[in-house]
This record gives sequence, C-alpha cells and structure tokens, in this order.
Amino acid sequence: TPGPVVLRCRYGGPVAKFIGLFIFTIIWDGVVLILFKQDAPVWFKGVFGFFAVIITFAFGHSFLSLFNPRPVLQVSSKHARLGGSVNLNWKMRGQVQKIESFTITLIGQEEATYRRGTDTYTDRAVFHQQVMAEYLHGHIPPMGTCAIKIPRVSMHTWKSQNNKILWLIKVNGKIRKWPDINEEYEIMVLPY
Repeated sequence: TPGPVVLRCRYGGPVAKFIGLFIFTIIWDGVVLILFKQDAPVWFKGVFGFFAVIITFAFGHSFLSLFNPRPVLQVSSKHARLGGSVNLNWKMRGQVQKIESFTITLIGQEEATYRRGTDTYTDRAVFHQQVMAEYLHGHIPPMGTCAIKIPRVSMHTWKSQNNKILWLIKVNGKIRKWPDINEEYEIMVLPY
C-alpha cells in the first residue's frame, strides 16, 4: 500500500511480554505452591522455589516496563528496496525525560533454525548494522526523523521454512534504575 505505515513491534511489545509472563508466573507459582504443601524433598522444593522467585522478579520487571516511554515508528513506504531509502519518523509517548540515552539502529540479520535431536535451535548472524539516530547524554527529543538507506550490495528480505533474512529497526533506550526500552520492528526490503 502506498503512503506512510506505522510499524508494529516484532514481539508484541511490553504488553505482550507482561501478559505472557503473568500467565507463566501464575502457572509456575501455582505448581510450586502445590509442591510446598505436599511432602516433597526439601532440595526439590528449594530448586523450584528458587526459580519461582526469579520468575516473579522477571514478572515485576515486565510490569515496570509497561510504564516506559513507548516509541511509535512510521515509515514513508511499506517496502524499501535494495539501494533505496525510506523516511522514518519516530515519536516517543510518555515521559521522555526519563531516558538517558536513545538509539535507533538498522539491522540486517540472518536467522537459521535447525534441529539437533529433539531440540530446536535458532542461530542469528548480523550482516549489516547502521546507527540511524543516537542521543547519548539525555535531552532526548520527543520526536525526530531520519532516512533509512538500504545498501545496494546486500540481501533483500527472504523467508523459508528454516531460514530468514530480516531487516529490523531496533530501538534502545537506557533509563536509570528502571527497565530499559528494547524493541524491534521488522521492515520489508525488496530486490532492486
């Protein structure tokens, strides 16, 4: 479709992470509670209890990240071409003044998924990395714009059953004594 497109976070963002961890924490802590009520060995209770504490802390961390400033990214076109460029407009919703450093990076990445026995592994290799916007010492502007320039001598987006070539826009923000912003947005790169 022609015209500007608002990008969606690759993994659903902080809300999806919070909901997933909430469900997992409830199930895990429920199992641990049942173990503690039964006559299980102390070491067994200790191991499961230890992981219950870690999972509960991860859940708390994801809850705090719900209150982070949120990036909204808009590209001038749904597709980019090798050797071409698209404009990226970004704005932050929320308390931008909390962010100490902020970076938007274009990443070209290969993913290979394979099986070893009954286990599935995914290896990732970055073949292109370009910082598009960087603010290191606070005073992060609430909005900005930059050009995404896709290198001509590279690989376009490609997906098969076990392998992928992805182009991502990664947004990272450091916040003192608070969960950091770490989000990925996928863009489609076409052959030239």
